[in-house]
Amino acid sequence: MTSFYLSFATSTAFLGGVFIDAENFEDAFLKVNALGINPGGECAGWGVDEVLPDLYPRGKLLSPADLEAIDGEPGVRLGDLPDREQIEDSAAGFVCQPCNPRAQ
Repeated sequence: MTSFYLSFATSTAFLGGVFIDAENFEDAFLKVNALGINPGGECAGWGVDEVLPDLYPRGKLLSPADLEAIDGEPGVRLGDLPDREQIEDSAAGFVCQPCNPRAQ
């Protein structure tokens, strides 16, 4: 089992992020849906075992303010990150906004 971070955003706003333990990205996305914490929008996610401190709660939708309270950095949209290309080239999974069942 791996810890994953799933980030949810629209083209204009960061909707929140979820840390969750799963077998792979698809399993993580399905678990977030089953928990009823998928806020919609586009989803990007990647494994974070190497960098995940125990202080991040698992299985809870974290707002930008929640993330800032935990580590001093506000949550941001993936598209606003300066190193976005590095993340896109990694083993990240993506679900586009129209494909997100929460958006339907």
